[in-house]
Amino acid sequence: MSEENENLESVQEEEKKLEHIKGLFTFERGADYYRVVFYDDNKHLIFKELDYDRVDFVGRFHDDSFDATNLSEMEQLAEKALTKALSDRKQKRFL
Repeated sequence: MSEENENLESVQEEEKKLEHIKGLFTFERGADYYRVVFYDDNKHLIFKELDYDRVDFVGRFHDDSFDATNLSEMEQLAEKALTKALSDRKQKRFL
């Protein structure tokens, strides 16, 4: 019985770590994959997936004008933010 309690506690701890995340969207751009993560504090982050569960920070954006229960709206906002972040990153490389 104690092993079941330990497993339950472990699951509850993991869920608590993820409570602040409102949504996570993954997009494919060529051979690269990007994650856009929406957080409770409306300071959202964009990451490029690397190998072996590593990520590279791409950018951040702040937006609280969306309905967190409307996944299609969040996905559209995520795609727009990703496109802008990649464009900004590309421009900075050429400066």
